[in-house]
Amino acid sequence: MNLNQANTAIQVDPGLAASEKQQLEKEEAQREIEKFLSGASGAALGVVIAKYLKLGKTLQVLLGALGYGAGRMVFNAIKASHYNSAAGAYQIDSKRY
Repeated sequence: MNLNQANTAIQVDPGLAASEKQQLEKEEAQREIEKFLSGASGAALGVVIAKYLKLGKTLQVLLGALGYGAGRMVFNAIKASHYNSAAGAYQIDSKRY
């Protein structure tokens, strides 16, 4: 579901008050920004590494694309995990995947 579809679903939900709808829309927009920034950070890191290794432009673009995907994967892993104080370790929420 993209941001427009989520906002449309929120707006047509009769069980939500106007303030709840605004809050949900803000949270959804923030989540989209976080996803983009995590991918962009990974892409930038990929390009920096490619330039440091003095690779050609084609490989710089490919490493940038690979970095974008890696950044998104790291973001998803972080969002899908939580700290279990009883076990003393992080656990991945298997329901997310």
